[in-house]
Amino acid sequence: MLTTLAQAHAQAEVTAPLINSDIGVLAALLAVLALLFGFNATRAGKKFFSIIPMLVFCYFLPTTLTTLGLLPDGSPVYAWIKTFLLPASLVLLILALDLPGIVRLGPKAIIMLLAGTAGVVVGGPIALFIMNAILPESAALPADTWQG
Repeated sequence: MLTTLAQAHAQAEVTAPLINSDIGVLAALLAVLALLFGFNATRAGKKFFSIIPMLVFCYFLPTTLTTLGLLPDGSPVYAWIKTFLLPASLVLLILALDLPGIVRLGPKAIIMLLAGTAGVVVGGPIALFIMNAILPESAALPADTWQG
């Protein structure tokens, strides 16, 4: 049984993805987003996405399409999205902030927000420094492990 699964997995890795062209990859990703936004416009979609945020599916569905062999693991489209669309999306996200609403939360909430931000900015490098000193070099994972 294990041999059969291993052979099937090896064979799946050899086959090329269904969508190979860059424009096809971009079209597939945009189609996923269009379907998600279309579903969000319905009453059932609003109810569903109030429980599980739509952003989860914006990541999960393309990952699933890649796992199923419909989209390639690597494409120049991914680098283009990371270089151009992601920063633009972050700027639009920041512009959409409700600053008066945040100020209305009061000074305690703002102090907590800033303390949490400072904790991540300061604590992250400290944790890396401590764990680097504790763990042996052989325990390290390859540099691109986090990319999936």
